[in-house]
Amino acid sequence: ELNAYPVFVTALQPAVFRAWMACAQKWQRRLDSARNPIAIPSLDEGGNVRSSEQKKDVADVANVDVDMHRMPSQQGLDSIERADKYAGRPEWKVLRCGAKDEATRTAQGGNKSAQGKLNCSMLDVTFDGVIGVVPRNLWGHRRVTDFNAYRARGHRGRFEPGTRDRAISLVVVQSYERLHRALPFVKVQHGDLGENLLVNGPSCDEGVDIQVGTQMQIGNSVVIEVTEANSPCYRLGYLSWADQVRARYGDQWFKSRELPLSKREHPGGRGWLARVLVEGQIKPGDIVRIA
Repeated sequence: ELNAYPVFVTALQPAVFRAWMACAQKWQRRLDSARNPIAIPSLDEGGNVRSSEQKKDVADVANVDVDMHRMPSQQGLDSIERADKYAGRPEWKVLRCGAKDEATRTAQGGNKSAQGKLNCSMLDVTFDGVIGVVPRNLWGHRRVTDFNAYRARGHRGRFEPGTRDRAISLVVVQSYERLHRALPFVKVQHGDLGENLLVNGPSCDEGVDIQVGTQMQIGNSVVIEVTEANSPCYRLGYLSWADQVRARYGDQWFKSRELPLSKREHPGGRGWLARVLVEGQIKPGDIVRIA
């Protein structure tokens, strides 16, 4: 009994070796066939062997068929065209995406709430606005349609209710850096200015990198066009640190010439509003290319 196991293994060795050799020989035959394929005569409709010119014609037709199947779709051509258009332009990056639906806004206090939006893992960008994908605990997510009451009701003489010219908002990191320097005694956080997109790279000064009419490609598909510099809103007064600033600069502190938010003195300091030219998806980390 003690020797049964070694004897059994010894008896199996020849069979295993034979199986391994058969498998190796099979693969060797396949390799030899691939390296030296057997020439199969090409026949015409009558069963006769084609001439060399006829074979070349057939091969050319076959290549055309293959190339037709490999032609990119219209969407692929559009992507290639956009990539060529933005090649060599400055590249920036999306740091944060945000959106807030009407229900969340109401629950937080409506017109008496801060403008900060919910942190989103992705934005569906449409001509009419953005829909954010908000992570829900450890599992799943929920979709929130971004809501702006001012845009929804319109402004007589300026824009119609629900205008597409204000479909998406963006702020550049430099705006927050300047606000930090101007207000070192408060804790300003990304998102406090209520933007859909926070972009790292460009200057926040109008005309340096961004101005009205500037077009940007974001990610693989989205293209937006800047329509106007955003104005500071009274709801900035409901930020958690607003009382400290109010004590120094007054109730209308966000319009103060001494702070980098005033649209008149610092256009772009509060960010930009834009229309959507090409719909798609945006997520943090996406590259932003200026047109």
